[in-house]
Amino acid sequence: WLAVVAVGLVFITGPLLKMKASQKAAAAAPKAKPKAAPKGAAKATAKALPKAGAKALPKAGAKSKAVAKAKAKSAGKLKVPEVSFKQLKAILRLQARVRGWKARLDVHPTGPKEKSRTLNDGEQIAVSIQNISVKNVPEVNLMGGVDPFLEVQCGFSKDPDAKGRTSASKDKVDRTEVLSGDPNPKFSKTLDLPRVYNKPDQFMNFLLFDSGTAEDTFIASKSLSVNKLLEGIRVFDLQNPPKPIPQELVFMSEVSTKKDIKAKFDVVICEAMKFVFNIKSGEKFPEVDSFGGIDSFIEIRATRSDVTSDWFHDEDPKCIWSGRTQVHTDSVAPKFEQEIKATLPADPTLKIQIILWDSNAPMADFPVAHHIMDISEEICHKQDLPPVEHIIKFQKIPGQAATSGYQKASLKFSLQTSLAEQGVPPPPKAAAKTAAKAKAGPKAASKAASKASAKPKGAPGKGAVP
Repeated sequence: WLAVVAVGLVFITGPLLKMKASQKAAAAAPKAKPKAAPKGAAKATAKALPKAGAKALPKAGAKSKAVAKAKAKSAGKLKVPEVSFKQLKAILRLQARVRGWKARLDVHPTGPKEKSRTLNDGEQIAVSIQNISVKNVPEVNLMGGVDPFLEVQCGFSKDPDAKGRTSASKDKVDRTEVLSGDPNPKFSKTLDLPRVYNKPDQFMNFLLFDSGTAEDTFIASKSLSVNKLLEGIRVFDLQNPPKPIPQELVFMSEVSTKKDIKAKFDVVICEAMKFVFNIKSGEKFPEVDSFGGIDSFIEIRATRSDVTSDWFHDEDPKCIWSGRTQVHTDSVAPKFEQEIKATLPADPTLKIQIILWDSNAPMADFPVAHHIMDISEEICHKQDLPPVEHIIKFQKIPGQAATSGYQKASLKFSLQTSLAEQGVPPPPKAAAKTAAKAKAGPKAASKAASKASAKPKGAPGKGAVP
């Protein structure tokens, strides 16, 4: 809109200024006085008028009518404003910027945007569990009270309800914070499990613990089938944030309780995507050390925080993943050449925060500047394409004084995205029906054959004429 207003002002103000200038020049110029005709000429014209009047008047009238018509036509037409070379250059630049802005809204460097993608069989998905609340947690401490926390595990091929307490690898586990002395806790942390698969034999296990100094006390557990979570989900909408699915669980308690232990939470399901950052080099990093230079390293975070305005945290509570490069000492133009990989949910509400740090080991490190990437652009374009080159500038970190020279700093890296595991496209409805019949076995086939061979009611007997 600013560009459109600027173009309009150029077209309007230019001709107006020229008109004013011409009016001033005309007012300033001295008016020429008409010359007096000689006496003899006046008498000659007076004598000639009666003779030529009859012939000259019709001709003069025709000419005046033609002039009047021409003036009327020219009055209806708009004059094209004269534009200088500088104005024309500015207009072309603004038009190019507007066209580029419109193109960036619709097209990614790697190709056109996709509006949706189908959920494939066996595809790896990312599950986020939000707004968790638990009721009626029993008091298991010796002196009374309970300090509960919830742990969620995934990757089980059999229903873990029979086992109760289970264990899983670190990449398949996430847990909430501990809420001391609260039998009806409402946890604020969002649990993220990026390694869940769309398979019929996949289960998640919810474990409730009491936090202890030496050892945690197991209280209750309950499993949840991944197939039940995915009921009704056939397509991932890539243009809008995913909708939360409300869930309720009744735990199987290992401790005697008067009331059932219940949990409520929301589940958000997205595609699981691989992000490969190839950090190449930096240019014109600010010299922040007392003797000049900078001991720089780059950290990349995936966070749900509002990093554009929230106060900067060394440890972001809403950060779901982070990775960093090695430290390059005393270099304002370091050559990192380091690859950082991550598996993240394809959630457009996530933000990628790229932070430039100055290492002060063994003291605390100092954040110099940061850059924020919108993850929605990477989600919507086609996957498994060649890496896209990026050259970014840094911005001031909110909540702290600006570091001198951070505006000149730039970072060069490439980013490649792909689906973590695509799986197999689901079969069409007709194929699904035939597969279901095949699974039914020979008994169903024999029943169908017996029905077909059975005589219908009212069929003619032997010797009857059909």
